[in-house]
Amino acid sequence: MKKKLIVVLLTLGLTGGLFACGNSFSQTDGSGNNLSSQKNGDNAEKAFDAEGFLKGIADEMTKALSELISCDAYLASMSASEDISRVVGEWKELTVDKSEPIYVIPLSADRIEDYINLMLQESLAFDEMPEAVKTYLSGRVGDSIGNMLNARMGGISVVAASSIARYTKTFVPEETVENQVWLLPCNEETAVCISFTNTGNGVLTVSAGYVVCAGNRKEALETLMFTSVEELGW
Repeated sequence: MKKKLIVVLLTLGLTGGLFACGNSFSQTDGSGNNLSSQKNGDNAEKAFDAEGFLKGIADEMTKALSELISCDAYLASMSASEDISRVVGEWKELTVDKSEPIYVIPLSADRIEDYINLMLQESLAFDEMPEAVKTYLSGRVGDSIGNMLNARMGGISVVAASSIARYTKTFVPEETVENQVWLLPCNEETAVCISFTNTGNGVLTVSAGYVVCAGNRKEALETLMFTSVEELGW
């Protein structure tokens, strides 16, 4: 049981994420607008648009991710591997195809528990873990989806490249946003995977990276997560 728990911890924690310098606490809405100012005047009477908020963040994160991997100095400082450079070089040319739907994976507390129990193959129930371990694993599920897709469809070089081609930033929404993962297709094989995770005190931690996900993406994600996947238009 200890060995299986270690494997799960490694899978969920494989990608620690790159936190943007100076962006550990941001009060923007994903489009550069100050959230506090939106609470004044007419904006205070409008209902919080969670979908619009997340779409704004998705745009911001994909642009920042593209800028990050286009920086040769950053890549050189992170890895000297030719294989990783080749993979990241291919990602540099990609942009999100907004004619394709956004694939949304909801991550409720119950869904996270079921997912972790499936990974453990019932050898160790989630509710039997120490509280600190449960908190850690719950916060890693979003990123683990990208890791699992890359491991299954991309191979070792893609998994390694995804560990440095990742951008993370925090936001403070006006209202709590449910934990979820979005898959934004770029071409027939590759997509940007964005995880939205509540990390306490009203803070939403968002992480973006590239994943290999070819074929019927909706079916692949539903098979991976054992849950229904929603499709959302831009």
